[in-house]
Order: sequence, then C-alpha cells, then structure tokens
Amino acid sequence: MSRVERAKGAAGEREVIAIFHAAGWPHAERSSNGRQQIGRGDMLGGPEGCHIEIKRQEKLNVPKALSQTIADAHPLDVPILIHRPSRHDWMATLPLDDLLDLLALRDI
Repeated sequence: MSRVERAKGAAGEREVIAIFHAAGWPHAERSSNGRQQIGRGDMLGGPEGCHIEIKRQEKLNVPKALSQTIADAHPLDVPILIHRPSRHDWMATLPLDDLLDLLALRDI
C-alpha cells in the first residue's frame, strides 16, 4: 500500500471517529497510531460488542471486505464495515442477521 493510500485511509478513520464522537461515543479512537495496532478492528472505545472496520476506497469489493471484517471479529461481536468512496456519504454494511437482531432490540 502506498503512502498516499495509507494517508487516505488514516484520514477516513479520523473522519469516522469524529462522527462517532458527535454521536455520543467520546472515547472512540483509532486502534492504530501509525506504528502499532493496539486492538482489533479500526476503532476502539465505540459501541460495545461491535467490531468496526473502516475503508476509504474508490472501488471497494464490499463482499470481500465484509468477509474479512467477519473473520477478524470476535465471535460475539457484530461485524460492521464502514466505507465510502469520494464525494459520497459514509455507509455501513453488516450481515442481515445482525441487523435484524439490532432492530429487534428497539422493540424491547
């Protein structure tokens, strides 16, 4: 991966972290400080029980990226892929079964 691609990815991670801060997760932070990965996934301190991967790519193979997110997640965590290409809003992709479980919690 080139330095430009790494910088774009890091900027995307910082952008998503800022969105999570504004949404009420003030302790959200990047799991990588540029030298060392300090946790699984791309974000720590966010929603409990979620494994979050962040991708800022123009042509993302979403099924492949989601499969990797699922493989990297703890078995009890909800795997969430947050992604966007340039000039688009951020999107989140997760397995439908996990989405249905999350939606069911709203009815409790």
